[in-house]
Amino acid sequence: MSGSLVQTLILLDWSQTLSVSRFWEPWFTSDDAALRDLAVRMAGAIFDRPNDLLDRWCLGEVSAEDVVAEVAVAAGIDPVLALEGLEASCRGMRFLSDDILPMVEALRARGVRVGIATDNMDTFTRWTVPALGLDRWFDPILNSSDLGAVKSGPLAGGRHPFFSDMLDGLEPGTQVYLVDDGGKTAPVAEAIGVTFCHVTPERDVVAWLQEIASTR
Repeated sequence: MSGSLVQTLILLDWSQTLSVSRFWEPWFTSDDAALRDLAVRMAGAIFDRPNDLLDRWCLGEVSAEDVVAEVAVAAGIDPVLALEGLEASCRGMRFLSDDILPMVEALRARGVRVGIATDNMDTFTRWTVPALGLDRWFDPILNSSDLGAVKSGPLAGGRHPFFSDMLDGLEPGTQVYLVDDGGKTAPVAEAIGVTFCHVTPERDVVAWLQEIASTR
């Protein structure tokens, strides 16, 4: 096995890259109109709020329980039911394609490390990772709510709060790729020496994994 294979790390975004699953998805797709209504109200109360609650959740400053408790009552929903629905949806998230894990397995067999780098909530670390066994396939798993920083955030003294500790632990000369749908992260990635691979409707994560694999 060549050293170039060992010194390669592919970081994959989760939401809208590896997975398009969403919070309360089983409710959104339920035959029960009442559950569909609850899903719309909960998602709207969180994602359409004109305040920083979502940002604070993504930075790990509040927990799923805190968020649900704050918005469920205002949305006229039982907080216990809302939290149960949130947890179930996070545990049941699915990959965008059935091809992804076999491709990851093949890359790892060739010495390529494959990890996850996601701007996400405590729900990902607490429920999605263990339920899907993601730590069996991906290393490292970087989550903004654990790190207290997002991928597109600014550098501080030449270091990046999300990426730098991980980068410091790599062998010198390691080629790092970030496959991500969030284009605003591209300048940050380039500034810290990470090759940015922009996921678009025309070029999804599977296409990027195939392309990177062909060069390794």
